[in-house]
Formats: sequence, structure tokens, C-alpha cells
Amino acid sequence: MGVQEEMDEHRATLKPGPPRDLIDGYLMEMDNKKDDPDTTCSKMDLAFLLINLFFAGSETTTSTLTWLLYYLATHPRVQDKLQAEIDLVLPEGQQATLDDKPRLPYTEAVIHETLRKSCLVPIGLQQGAVLNGAIFTIHHDTRYWDNPDEFLPERWLNDEGKFVTKKEGFLPFGIDPDRDHLASPRRVAATNRHASD
Repeated sequence: MGVQEEMDEHRATLKPGPPRDLIDGYLMEMDNKKDDPDTTCSKMDLAFLLINLFFAGSETTTSTLTWLLYYLATHPRVQDKLQAEIDLVLPEGQQATLDDKPRLPYTEAVIHETLRKSCLVPIGLQQGAVLNGAIFTIHHDTRYWDNPDEFLPERWLNDEGKFVTKKEGFLPFGIDPDRDHLASPRRVAATNRHASD
């Protein structure tokens, strides 16, 4: 089934209430904003979003899952701790939802540590320029990470066991120009100089 057919099928079966997926949610938002002249929601934008997710997201997702399985297989303690958290939070057979996310801090930590260690985007890109900043170098820089070569999901948890969302030196998908503290070419150059010393 193509993108247009999928969108048409969703439109035909759309019901009020919680959306079944991203397409339902987008269609509901389109309906909510149909009289808004400034809306950017449209069938074409939804089609581009879906195509983008399929092509750009599928490789990243596959790579992330491959690395996640590798790290869990090579770190049985982490695997056991992750399974214990999931078993505690989710009754058998229940699928996780976004509402469960705050109750799964170790799961979130394992995912973030996988993104840190796997380095999906080796070079950081900024609009209009290529920055010679190896993300791997930043993700293994001792100024940002204790024991950077070790796979330690606990580094993402605070003393209360809660997930810590923002960490300087974490750029799993490249450099974000909106984060000045790591996006500046001077900062990246300094990191590269430190790594080559």
C-alpha cells in the first residue's frame, strides 16, 4: 500500500478519540485547523512526513536497534536490569505507551547510552557548512563522560534513579545549531584539538 492509499484508508476509518498512530493524529490536527489560514497541516505535508519517516527513520531505527541488541547481548547485567524494570512497570502482555515513559528511567538510559556509544552520525552538520567535528570524539571525551569507553546506562540517571534528559557532549544525530554550547565551530575545533593531543 502506497502513502496516498494509507492516508485514504486512515481518513475513511478515522474515529474520534485517541489516535491509532501518527497518521490519525495528523489527520485530527488537520481537521482541528481546517479553518486556520496560517496552518501548515496539509495532505502534501503529511505525505512528505511519512516518506521522510520511512526513508530517513528506517535506517536510523534499524541501526539503533542493532546496536541496542549488541550492547544488551554483551552486557548481561544491563539486560537483566532492563528486563526487571520492564517486568515491574508493564504487566505481562501490556505494551508500553508514552504515559509509561516516566516510569521507565533505566530503559530511557539504556536507549540514550546506546545512542552515545553507537555514534549513528559520525560527522556533525550545520546548515550551510560542514563542521569537522567527529561525534565519536565528543561521545568519548572525558570532559563530558566518566569512563567514556564503558557502556554505562547509569550515567543517565540522577541519585534518585530518575532519567537526566540533557547532557552536554551528547549529539546522537549531529550538531544542533540551536544548542550554542556545542554547535559553535570554535567549541567543536577545541574538542578536536583535545582529541588529537
